[in-house]
Amino acid sequence: MAYKRKTILWNAIAVFFLSHLIFVAGISSPPKLYFDELHYIPAAQQIFVRDQIVNREHPPLAKVLMAISIAAWGDNPFGWRYMSALFGSLALTGMYVWALHLFMNENAALWAAAVTLVNQFLYVQSRIATLDVFVVAFTLWALALFTATWYSTRVERTFITIGVVLGLAIASKWTGLIPLMMIVGIVTIVKILQNWRTVFENPNVTDWYRPDLWGNMRVSDWIVSLALIPTAVYFLTFVPIYGSRPIALVHLQKEMWDSVWRVTTPHPYMSSWINWALIRRPMLYLFDRDSGNHGSLQVVMFLGNPVILWGGIIAILPCIYSWLKARRREAFIISISWLTFYFSWALVGRPVSFYYYYFPAGMVLSLSLTYLFYNTGLVRAAWTRYLFLSLAIGVFIYFFPISSAIIGVTGAGYVQRMWFETWPVEDLGVGP
Repeated sequence: MAYKRKTILWNAIAVFFLSHLIFVAGISSPPKLYFDELHYIPAAQQIFVRDQIVNREHPPLAKVLMAISIAAWGDNPFGWRYMSALFGSLALTGMYVWALHLFMNENAALWAAAVTLVNQFLYVQSRIATLDVFVVAFTLWALALFTATWYSTRVERTFITIGVVLGLAIASKWTGLIPLMMIVGIVTIVKILQNWRTVFENPNVTDWYRPDLWGNMRVSDWIVSLALIPTAVYFLTFVPIYGSRPIALVHLQKEMWDSVWRVTTPHPYMSSWINWALIRRPMLYLFDRDSGNHGSLQVVMFLGNPVILWGGIIAILPCIYSWLKARRREAFIISISWLTFYFSWALVGRPVSFYYYYFPAGMVLSLSLTYLFYNTGLVRAAWTRYLFLSLAIGVFIYFFPISSAIIGVTGAGYVQRMWFETWPVEDLGVGP
């Protein structure tokens, strides 16, 4: 790469620590469990207690990490949520590294990280003790490593590392299978084209496909790195808690599978994947009266920054065009990632689904916007990218009172921020 390693390292450190300060500030508010913390914190509290394991419907790794946080910081709101903040910062650093490998431009990578920091998705998920920020952090690092393999002729060790990281993602939540299947799909398509001896007309270094791509990888290497290693890492995370008996572990997988497909009672916050890109059905994580100020509300809403989410959808279109027309590698990876993370839920067909399932796809939109502002001629003036970032920061600040329980919001302020009829989620009896 044509940039200085020291500069990259210091940028990554700055991204991590700056975001960590933001995520940790006021993280103990609210001082009680809220939303799905009611499921996962009791599980984390009991994770190392034999015969008292609760919440078996998900793999254990994220809950183990929460338990470690509680052991380190105490059984209190800070201890419950600190590990989420840590992995939120790791996720943002992973986004910076992924963007760096995509765009080969330090400024573009920093801009992508800044946009991601204010997309509201990452901020909210980094301050609540649930599973999703863990799987997203591992996923972003796996995709950053995967993107790096386009530049190397010897990638065996990199793919082994990818297998380990994806195994950790799946061990946090089964949605970690989605990036694994995406990578396997891309590799399969590339190998088929190579077996057909496909050569693009007027090949270019920016092409997403090359006849020599991953040429040193043998069939056994693929099986080890993308099948055996993720499976081994996944099952190893169960052993300290559930033991190593194969029959018991298999039975546990069936138990988790049954819980995923069990039809539950309709939930007021449930939504269809068709509506997620339009932000039609956000999720209210917390809605409570401030005990110290009865005129103030404590609200945490998983909403997403409309400037980034709607703008990012528009920016996906030139990415898809550049992939299909110009064969651009970065446009291909961005497009496939968003399409996979989003439309996979159309195929899953789970009886009940929620807007926070859009979290990984929403993260990718920072990259589509970066491609629009840095790699296309559609936005020629450099100042426009900073104008857009300023607008995104402004909207983040505007929605901050309903993204964090640090400060309260009046009933009138809450109603003002509900732009559409579908946003309040339910009639909460709040008025000006």
